[in-house]
Amino acid sequence: MNICEAVKLAMKNQKTTQGQMAERIGVKGQSVIAQRLRMDNISVNTVLEMLDAIGYEMVIQEKRPGRRSEGQFVVTLEKRK
Repeated sequence: MNICEAVKLAMKNQKTTQGQMAERIGVKGQSVIAQRLRMDNISVNTVLEMLDAIGYEMVIQEKRPGRRSEGQFVVTLEKRK
């Protein structure tokens, strides 16, 4: 899963629309969020801003095999399909 897919899934879990996200982070319109979520090279600061707005955080840890707890997402360098 790439980072934008993880943000989308977190938004879905929090029942947050793109319009609500835009309002929370103070950008003008849902289209700004849609554009960010289509980016292949989104900045870490932008991701952190969006995650913070929906009550999520980013954790960096060593890679490990196996399943993650519910609500955790593994982000990789996977290319968009």
